[in-house]
Amino acid sequence: MVRNSMFCSQIDGFIRQKAQGLGFWVLILCGLFLVRALLPGPVLAQSSSAPTSSRLALPRTTLNQPVDDHIFLAGFGALGGGLEFKQGQIGYGGVVVFRPGRATRFFSALYDWRASFLIQADYQKLSATSRIFSGDFVIRHYFRDLETLNRSSSPFLGFGVGASEVELPAGGEDRFQKTWSWLLELGQEWTIQDRYLVFAKGQYRRCKEDGYDFTSWSFQAGAGIDLD
Repeated sequence: MVRNSMFCSQIDGFIRQKAQGLGFWVLILCGLFLVRALLPGPVLAQSSSAPTSSRLALPRTTLNQPVDDHIFLAGFGALGGGLEFKQGQIGYGGVVVFRPGRATRFFSALYDWRASFLIQADYQKLSATSRIFSGDFVIRHYFRDLETLNRSSSPFLGFGVGASEVELPAGGEDRFQKTWSWLLELGQEWTIQDRYLVFAKGQYRRCKEDGYDFTSWSFQAGAGIDLD
């Protein structure tokens, strides 16, 4: 337990040290990614000759269809609480999911990782006088072949970093404090009719500020629709 606590503290310290002053650039990066991912991809001319290298070929499925490149806009409800606060508190939020085929337009390595890119807004109540609200950048890895990702259920594991605002229990004019947090998620997605997304996940968020431990957990379930 002591070693786990020391490890978490080291992660907290690293994130807080490196993230100071980077909030603006994180928002710019997310905005650029959103614009780039929404733009249509380049039109490629057909060629009768196959590429000499597999690295030069576009990702294709066994049915000669492009790997899943959906963008899903989803909302979710949550039930959770803080480790040092009340349990069974409500939460909610929204998320934009860039599936691997679309995410590669900005980060090509995401295809090799079988990963989606997510921009998430997450509100979690912790007690009658405290809550945490975060804007997150999340990388979600899928435990299945990308060729069948858009046709079945897909378990996943994700890691993210968030710009967070917490409400201190003490109240007062300075009760709202801006800080940083990191999160882990584990869950499953279901794609329905190649257009709708349903998901459920458990999430752990690590956050400390002003002597308070806002570390929280939540169970989230939501649904969304393809934006294309």
